[in-house]
Amino acid sequence: MTLQNGILPICIYHRINVYPDSNPTNPVKTYRGYIGFPDKIKLSNDKTTYKCNKYLSDKWKLAGTFYAIDPGFRPIPVGMKIFCAKQPMGYPYDTSDVYLMYDPFDIKEDCIYFITYIMKVPNTVPLYFHKMGEHIFPSFDLTPPTEDPRWSQTDISPIYVMTSDTVGDLFTDTGINNELKFKCINGRCIPWPRDIDNIYGDNPDAPLLPFDNCVVYCNEFVVSNNNRKPQNLLESIENKIKNNKSDINYNIFIIVCICLMIIILVLLVFL
Repeated sequence: MTLQNGILPICIYHRINVYPDSNPTNPVKTYRGYIGFPDKIKLSNDKTTYKCNKYLSDKWKLAGTFYAIDPGFRPIPVGMKIFCAKQPMGYPYDTSDVYLMYDPFDIKEDCIYFITYIMKVPNTVPLYFHKMGEHIFPSFDLTPPTEDPRWSQTDISPIYVMTSDTVGDLFTDTGINNELKFKCINGRCIPWPRDIDNIYGDNPDAPLLPFDNCVVYCNEFVVSNNNRKPQNLLESIENKIKNNKSDINYNIFIIVCICLMIIILVLLVFL
């Protein structure tokens, strides 16, 4: 499912089962969640787009969509990880866990894979994974769907994702919108649909690039200070060593000067 710029929509579905026979005044409800890929749609203008269906079935309803990086994209960008949304092979066919993939080559058939940010960056929102037993309820809301104390969150919750509210509609009824650009800041590609406060001390003249180009351009360790020239990691380490040596030499010079002053004072007193 590789796209031109490496981004694709991921669909979130909810299924809420109500059992009125359990208690007519306060019926029992169960909450299930499912994370899945969108449908690929061929348009009449010979273009292609991707879209999440509003319903998987009469009981599964679309609850949200977020944008992630195609799981086949390599290299995995700095500041991002690949995640597995585990799907049981039997009823109720919901998502049973969401976890970090430490080995990106350990491909499993029962996983929906996607790549996204592991820490908050501008123009992203947190996505929470509420858990009860072997069931996951993905939501953009920090609060679980009920006050049941058995709700918890998965170990990796939350992760941070792009949405249409933060970066605009990237997949429309007329095709794929590839206008979203990214900026390389501190080695990470940050979604940049609009200017943000310069909190990183980054170069304001850094180019805005499509995601795939940004990852190639941004394979450097960028120093977030007055040094506006990107450096790769080896250059940064070498410069750090040089700076440390300069600091050591300066400190030795100061110590020698102090010692000479003490000697001179002693000579002046006793001579």
